[in-house]
Amino acid sequence: MVNISPAAYKGKRGTVTAITGASASITFDAESTKELRWAGSRRINVPDGVTQWTPNAGFPLTCLRVVG
Repeated sequence: MVNISPAAYKGKRGTVTAITGASASITFDAESTKELRWAGSRRINVPDGVTQWTPNAGFPLTCLRVVG
């Protein structure tokens, strides 16, 4: 992810699970989920015990970057 706020999402990886209009649902991989859990941001609440996380909010497609 690029050009997104909060900054804790920048550089995280995951899989697009759905696209609705100009936004996408993302399931973050295990490493990114762990990093987001400990990001220290009160705006990001990753539940304990999950290894992959899908937030309720959609992310703008313009913030996504395809990696191979």
